[in-house]
Amino acid sequence: MQAGILDIMTQAAKQHPGKSAVCVLEKREESLLTRAWLTEAADKSIDVQYFIWSTDNIGTLASEHLLSAAERGARIRVIVDDLLIDAEQIDV
Repeated sequence: MQAGILDIMTQAAKQHPGKSAVCVLEKREESLLTRAWLTEAADKSIDVQYFIWSTDNIGTLASEHLLSAAERGARIRVIVDDLLIDAEQIDV
């Protein structure tokens, strides 16, 4: 992870204490590493929003990190536009 992202986030937090923020992560490897680091560092809460969440390596890794944070006591909230999960279709 580039130190630049962490520096930006640290500065923003200092300038706006007690406020919430949004950070859009667009670069593949940098984004993955940043999300993993932030998830491991979270101690109170994590709010994430995904357009698509699937059962690929990235979705599984994200799930594992979020579950680990929840087990440490962090509150987890996830907004997902579409879940791509291989499951048997049930006709009702």
